[in-house]
Amino acid sequence: MMEIQPTEKWTFKDWCKAVGFYDPAHSIAAHYRRFTELLSRLPAEFVLRITDDRFTGWLNGRPIQQRSEALCAIGVLQQVAQAYEHLVLNGINFVDHARLFLRSTAVCAQPFAEMSAQEIESLLAVQQREGFLHPDALRRELYRRVYPAPYCPIIGREREIDELLNRLSDKRARITCVVGTAGDGKTNLAWHAICRAVDSGIFTAFDWVTDRSMYLDSNGNPRPTDLPPLTPSAIFNSMIKHFEWDELKLYATNLAERCAKRFREGHYCLVLDNMETPDQLRQFLHELSILVQPNPPRTSRILITSRVEVNTTLVNYMPINGLEHEAAVKYVRHIENDQARAMLSDQERELLAECTGGNPLFIQIALARYAKNGRNMKRIIEQIRQGSSFFSTFQNLFSSLYEALSPAARQVALDAAQYTEEITRDDLEAEARRHLPDVEQFEQALTELVDQHVLKLGDIPDYYTIHPLIRAYLVGVLERDVRS
Repeated sequence: MMEIQPTEKWTFKDWCKAVGFYDPAHSIAAHYRRFTELLSRLPAEFVLRITDDRFTGWLNGRPIQQRSEALCAIGVLQQVAQAYEHLVLNGINFVDHARLFLRSTAVCAQPFAEMSAQEIESLLAVQQREGFLHPDALRRELYRRVYPAPYCPIIGREREIDELLNRLSDKRARITCVVGTAGDGKTNLAWHAICRAVDSGIFTAFDWVTDRSMYLDSNGNPRPTDLPPLTPSAIFNSMIKHFEWDELKLYATNLAERCAKRFREGHYCLVLDNMETPDQLRQFLHELSILVQPNPPRTSRILITSRVEVNTTLVNYMPINGLEHEAAVKYVRHIENDQARAMLSDQERELLAECTGGNPLFIQIALARYAKNGRNMKRIIEQIRQGSSFFSTFQNLFSSLYEALSPAARQVALDAAQYTEEITRDDLEAEARRHLPDVEQFEQALTELVDQHVLKLGDIPDYYTIHPLIRAYLVGVLERDVRS
């Protein structure tokens, strides 16, 4: 009987047998037809034309000549392994087995480079390419808790995703905290990393909780919202629901102890997003420490995003900054082509990547301003450099974009800023009727706000989010209007 763990001596046919693709009762032509059909389901960047002769040669022991062809084969076999729930090239084994496949000279003509984080994410998303990261209802519900909505695809964070997954897999870790400046993409990084961790089998499920009881105003000072503070009880009840601990619904006492026991016995990840102040972070670490003490759980983890650090042995901090220069330039190109429709020169891209420090939010706003208001990148870069602090730089950058919006778009933006929870199209339209009786005018305003990155349209239809920094600026406008 074939061993479960692959080795460098495995041929292509051995891999096919291990995942359940090869059936000696069927002809090679039948295998080729199935391979071609599964190949067509791969993301576009992997799809190649693999000839009948080439595929036959692989089955007969001829090595795969090109890395791109090897990736196609891995993608096809992973689909089969997932369908049959086999251990090879599937779940938590996928990355390690793919690395072995690529470096094995029994299956490839030469050792090929390992897959990048982007390639891994694309192949693991084969089963859920319908514009959303995962088809199940719970994942959709959790997505609505992410504020602002995750940007897909994630650009330029391959190294950070790999590092975060390694930290979450570390048996010595208790709590991992991604810490960084506002707008650097902490929430986006955490969402994509945790989705990949679940899809690859590191965890069986995750829960996502965003604390919206506090926000930073346009000067960077913490201020309360009209939402009640997040409580441990609310978090434990959320875990019971999303981890499907149905039997715990019957208990009204000792909830923390019961959740801690289940958490430590399983493969779960609890994500706490948006810890804005040291006091918030200390409070949650104290109240949730029962989940990870006295010793780290073997397989479950807590992941936090925060702007701040506190001194404790419980937390393994992972600081992030803006995108590295090369990645920032790549991100500029992506926003140019995909949304802003504003083409820069190579020199302008380099300057924008440098002066924003690779901050994704700053890049989005700068390109929106460039497309909206005069196409003067020199002026935009001057304003960025004139900022005396992070928050003054943001105000310099965003204020001109806000002023360049149409009056209708400014009004809809101010309406949206009054929501501390999710924003739906129906909500915005109902608010707009008080100011914009013309439906077509509302439609144009909403489209303008999405195009200019003021509102983000989520992957869930008719659901919008607004970045906390942008919301803080707009709340400031509203407060000034009231005072005047």
